[in-house]
Amino acid sequence: MSDKSLAGGAPDEAQDHLARAELAINQNRQYFAETEFENLRKRVADMKAKISKTREELLIKGRETTTKRIQEEAAAADKTQRQEREAKIVELIDRARAYQSELRYPEALQAIDQLLFLDPINPTGLLLRTTFLDIIQYQRHNATRIRGTTALAALSNDNTEALSSGPNL
Repeated sequence: MSDKSLAGGAPDEAQDHLARAELAINQNRQYFAETEFENLRKRVADMKAKISKTREELLIKGRETTTKRIQEEAAAADKTQRQEREAKIVELIDRARAYQSELRYPEALQAIDQLLFLDPINPTGLLLRTTFLDIIQYQRHNATRIRGTTALAALSNDNTEALSSGPNL
């Protein structure tokens, strides 16, 4: 019975059967010859060792299974996290391109800064950041130049008017 329980992966059940068998052997010792009794005790001891070994093997197998499951779950979680990160990066690039098409460069730059926070060495992000910074700087320079040209034209008009409306010579 112990062998069947042990083969079925139930060392506790095998231990119970063996304990009952050992008790029966010890209670009926007077019916066995000395050599037969020692032979039965040796078989009981061997079975105890076999049960102990099987129990250890089952524990090791259980630990290995648990470790493998944990590793698989960690790999799946890592894969999911990477996919979510890549999806977020693509979304931020698309958002920056949409802002760019609307000429909203500060917002586009903000989206690219978020992208570079997620992936500091993203080549698309690095290129777009530099491009948007240059465009923003160019827009500021152009606005300043237009204001200067407008101010200069107004000043020139004022001077021309002042000269033409001055005293008649």
